[in-house]
Amino acid sequence: MSKEVLEGVKILDLSAVIAGPSSTAFLAEFGADVIRVENPSGKDIGRTTPMVDGVGLGAKTLNRNKRCMALDLHKEEAQKIVHKLVKWADVVVVNFRPNALKKFHIDYDDLIAINPQLVYVHFSAYGRTGPYRDKPGYARVAEAFSGLTYITGEKDGPPMLTGSWIVDGLGGIYTAYSIMLALYHKERTGEGQLVDLGLYEPLFRILDELPMVYSASGYVKGRFGNMHAFLVPNNIYKCKDGNWMVMPLNGQMFDRALRAMHREDLMEDERFQTNEARVANRELVDSLIADWVASFNREELDAILNEYEIAHGPVNSAKDICEDEHILARGSVIRVYDEDLGREILEPGVVPKLSKTPGRRKWSGRHLGADNESIIVDMLGYTKDEFDALKEKGVW
Repeated sequence: MSKEVLEGVKILDLSAVIAGPSSTAFLAEFGADVIRVENPSGKDIGRTTPMVDGVGLGAKTLNRNKRCMALDLHKEEAQKIVHKLVKWADVVVVNFRPNALKKFHIDYDDLIAINPQLVYVHFSAYGRTGPYRDKPGYARVAEAFSGLTYITGEKDGPPMLTGSWIVDGLGGIYTAYSIMLALYHKERTGEGQLVDLGLYEPLFRILDELPMVYSASGYVKGRFGNMHAFLVPNNIYKCKDGNWMVMPLNGQMFDRALRAMHREDLMEDERFQTNEARVANRELVDSLIADWVASFNREELDAILNEYEIAHGPVNSAKDICEDEHILARGSVIRVYDEDLGREILEPGVVPKLSKTPGRRKWSGRHLGADNESIIVDMLGYTKDEFDALKEKGVW
């Protein structure tokens, strides 16, 4: 097997919830040696959500390919163990508020005194600076704060949150990206550094149109349901059989759709000729597409749209995803045997696919504290008696 691209990179993951742990899981899939430290209570969301037959499935992927420890950071002895691991690590990831970092003696200044070349990643709700730096926050708070919630929902309805932890997922990707940037700098210069990231910031960065359009024109983007504010037609349409199809008919795709509908006559209609004209006639244009789609079952519509090379896609349920031939062929989901459930389940595959140094799933997330003894005794050099005494004392 080819050498893993991140082989030799050592990461100490002290983060909780989803965004931080997902970032290090992404890197562990490509060979990084990640030690995840969790609160021994087992109440972290990855251990409790989603729950199936008493098994928390979130930790299966959040802790994929990681060594798993449990330590109570309120205990001085646990902090000492962490400090020993900091000497080993190239990267430390935390997502506590600044006051908690100081209380646990794991803030940036604490740890670079132990390892001056450390890459220290602090991923918190609002970042380390600014008036909100000490406020608590989770993904849903960040989603609303970023502006996404305000523009999500029906035109005359209330703001709506998305149906998943999209903020955590995007935050995890940005955190992994930040780690790689800092490691690249360290490779060139030998210098570690502090990486400071607010949970709302990755989402805010890709919503770049909001501040730019407002500052340039005073326009406050509102809610358009499933429509797009600036591109028409661009919506989800209901088929005759009750299934749904998403169709972003921008530019040449709209012309292709008119040909598929045998409505080439509308190409000469000023109301349909440009995107600006279609935006001005949004309801007319959208109803034209909706009425046409409603006359076909989804399979029939899919065949027509494929024939005319029109961008489209089904609105998939979890069942659809798990049965889709393309998803299965690509390995976007992989079948694994889960010992806790005693049956096979599907887990997400590894992303992205590298031709020379592919990532892989070696194991799903282990039980809480599964690697405590091997790390504390075999790696850090504590005796078995010392290990047992720490356990008896409630350090984990």
